Formats: sequence, C-alpha cells, structure tokens
Amino acid sequence: MKHDGRFPESLDAPQLEGRPHDVLGAPGLPYGYVPGRAANGPAELLAFEPDLFGDSRLVLRTDGTLEVLSGSEIRQMLGGEDGP
Repeated sequence: MKHDGRFPESLDAPQLEGRPHDVLGAPGLPYGYVPGRAANGPAELLAFEPDLFGDSRLVLRTDGTLEVLSGSEIRQMLGGEDGP
C-alpha cells in the first residue's frame, strides 16, 4: 500500500481533493478527526460530527463503519479531550 494503511495526518492533506472535511450544510465547519490511525488496526474512532445538531453525532471508525454516539461517548474515546 502506498500509505501502509495509515490515514492522513490531517484532513487538510494535499492528497484529499475538495473539502471533504466540511460539515454538510455548515461550510467552513470541520469534522473532528483523529490523526495517526490505521485501517489495518482495531476499529477506532476516526472522524466525527461536531456538536452542532444535538448530542447524538455520527462517527466514522477506521474499519469504515458508521454509528451514532453521544458527545460524552466521543469525549471518552478521545481520552477526555473536547472535540469540535
């Protein structure tokens, strides 16, 4: 694999065309993103919606699955860090 199964360090990476990191319906507002993840590891949190539409937010895991989590669940997965 060209990137050894690793996701980009940032959603601003040059290999990502367009603005895939802007929340639909909220231009300029980015998705939360966790750098340093790999596709060949456990299904970890990769990207998540900001706290814009209530407490339930869509999250994307490194294995491609989507699920709905609460803001507190996301913060717990991030080790207590606040996300967008």
